[in-house]
Amino acid sequence: MRNFLFPHSLRRPGLIITILGLILGVATVHFDFEFAWLGLDHAHDIFTSNQNLTDEVAALLFIIGMCLVGFSREKIEDEYSRSIRLESLKFALLTHYLVLSLCILFVYDDGFWYVMIYSMFLPLILYVARYFIVKWQMTQRLSHEE
Repeated sequence: MRNFLFPHSLRRPGLIITILGLILGVATVHFDFEFAWLGLDHAHDIFTSNQNLTDEVAALLFIIGMCLVGFSREKIEDEYSRSIRLESLKFALLTHYLVLSLCILFVYDDGFWYVMIYSMFLPLILYVARYFIVKWQMTQRLSHEE
């Protein structure tokens, strides 16, 4: 089976890109921060007359960075790491849709807007978090056995 993963060397740049996207995203969503040079002024646009692309840039930085972190090869990529990847991906998707279903039932108005924003990123966050936690736990078990 073909394994489509990024090179291991892209993990650290992915982490830096993720952090930049996270900082910019929080500043944009919670503090109304915008880069003036990312502003668009289209009076004839059907959606809005003024648009700033800072939030889109933040989202793309975060998504690209998390994909590089989560889908970069290990130094030694074996069957066990592939198994952890698959289990982490299943966990992330099932948990995401469970949380989203509960939010659809119990969150309304402006709160639901924030739920939808964070819902875009939750599967990647859950996948990366679980993958690295399970990998770290296995490393700890192996080091205690030696």
